[in-house]
Amino acid sequence: MSLDRDESNFVDKPVEFKMSDEWQRQWEALENLIDYLSNNGRQSDTILYCLDYDEAKEYMQEDEAAFVSNNKTVIDQVVMNDLVSWSTGKLEEECRVLTRIETVRKQFLIFNRKCNYEWHYNRAKVNVEKYEEACERLSEFKEHLELPDVVLPELNQSLVMPFVVEIAKHVQTWLDCRYDFTRQEYRMNPAQVVRFRRTRRVRPRMVLRVENPEEQEPNLEYNLTAAFNIQDLLKRMNEVKEKYDIESIFNRAYASIRCIKHTFESE
Repeated sequence: MSLDRDESNFVDKPVEFKMSDEWQRQWEALENLIDYLSNNGRQSDTILYCLDYDEAKEYMQEDEAAFVSNNKTVIDQVVMNDLVSWSTGKLEEECRVLTRIETVRKQFLIFNRKCNYEWHYNRAKVNVEKYEEACERLSEFKEHLELPDVVLPELNQSLVMPFVVEIAKHVQTWLDCRYDFTRQEYRMNPAQVVRFRRTRRVRPRMVLRVENPEEQEPNLEYNLTAAFNIQDLLKRMNEVKEKYDIESIFNRAYASIRCIKHTFESE
C-alpha cells in the first residue's frame, strides 16, 4: 500500500477560524431573537413566567390568592414575574414561559427586517409586480406620467443563511397555528394569565375587573392578558442555534486539543 500523499489537497485549507461579516451579522440577529423570547422574562412586561393556581398560591398574598380562587373559570395562569425572588433559579425552572402573540410577531418582524434575505426579496417581488400591473393599467396616460422600469435583481443565494431559513419556518408555523392574521381571530384559545403588580406604596386601585365586581377586593392592582406557552418554540429555536453554532463547536474542539498538549506534552 502506497504511503504517498497528494499535498494538493491541503493547499486551500484554512489556517484559522473565520466567518463572513454577513454570516456573523445574521447570526447575531438570531441570538437577539432567542434571547428576547427566553432570557428577559423576569424584567420584561411581555415575557411571562407563569404557574397555575395550585402551584402559585403559596407565592401570592392572601387577597391575591382569594381573587384567583374566586375566578378560576376566567384565570388559567398566574404570572410570577413580580411576585417572587429569582435568586435560586428553582422556581424559574418550574414556571411555564408564556407571551402574547403580538410580542412574538413583533420580534419576528424585527428579525426579518434585520437579516432575512428571502423575506426582503419576496416582499420586493410582490411590490415590483404590483408596480408593473399599475404601469400597465395606466399606460394610456403616458402624456401625464413618466414610469421608469423597476427591475427585480437576481436572487443572491449566498445571502440566504440556513439558520435564518429554519428559524423563520419554525416561528411562522407557530404563529399561523395560533392566529389567523387575515381574519384577525385566534385558531387556538390562549391562556388567560393574571399579573399582580406589587409596589412599595399601598395598592391604589383595581386596574381591571374580571367578574362579580361587587365581590372584588378594591385595592388589588392587576391586569389580565391572553398569552401562549412558547416553550415548544424556544426548544426548536435553540435546537437550530445549537446545530449551526459552528464557532462554539470549533472552540470546544480547539480547547480540547490544547488541553491534550498542555496535559501530556508540557513536560
